[in-house]
This record gives sequence, C-alpha cells and structure tokens, in this order.
Amino acid sequence: MNRLNLEPLWRAVDLVELARQIGVQLKKSGKAWHSACPLHGGDNPTAFVIWPETQTWRCFTGCNQGGDAIDLIKRWKGYDFIEAVRWLADWSRIDLTSLNWSSEAIAATERHMAVSDLMQRAAQV
Repeated sequence: MNRLNLEPLWRAVDLVELARQIGVQLKKSGKAWHSACPLHGGDNPTAFVIWPETQTWRCFTGCNQGGDAIDLIKRWKGYDFIEAVRWLADWSRIDLTSLNWSSEAIAATERHMAVSDLMQRAAQV
C-alpha cells in the first residue's frame, strides 16, 4: 500500500518562512521564534513558538495546539490533511507527482492519518 511521499515537501518547506508568509510576526529568542498565536488571536507575544531545528510549532495558551507545517495550514485555513498538502506543495512549488500523488496513495495516507489520530487520542485518555 503506497502512501504519499512527503519527503520532498519537508525538504522544501521552512516553517519560519511559511509562518511569515501567512502574516505571523515572529521574533527570534535563542534557537526558537516567538509570536502571538495566529490561530486564536491571542495577544501574548511569546505564546506561539516555532523550533526551526525540528520544523515544529506550538501554541502554549488559547488553542494549545502544535505540529508541523501541514498542521499549521490545516488549522489556519480550515483544511483537511490532503488540502493542506496540496496547498503547501503549491506554495513551495513542489510537483504533486513527486509526492506519489494518486487516488490510491491519498486514500492510503488518509487511512494512516486516521489511525494515527486515533492512537494519539487514545494515548491522551
């Protein structure tokens, strides 16, 4: 069962640059970048943190969310996983065929993501 190959996307997307492109006003502090959370509109200038080394982010206040570039676009645009991948591929000028883009791969990836999501929720209980 082939899933989407997201490696070309991960290599092309810089989360700090992506956040700036969508209007996040970031300030560097140590190895991380901070801002008010663009997702819930908070005013705490250090609530939203991006760690460039891991290409991950987290809001430590209002929405208490975090993740990678796909998660950021999902929450910012209200997209599902596939829509977010498509948006990021377009933004980073990645050809969808390099991601193994096919209906079979999309379906397999969606199934995998659904199982992963269930496992994460179960671990929080």
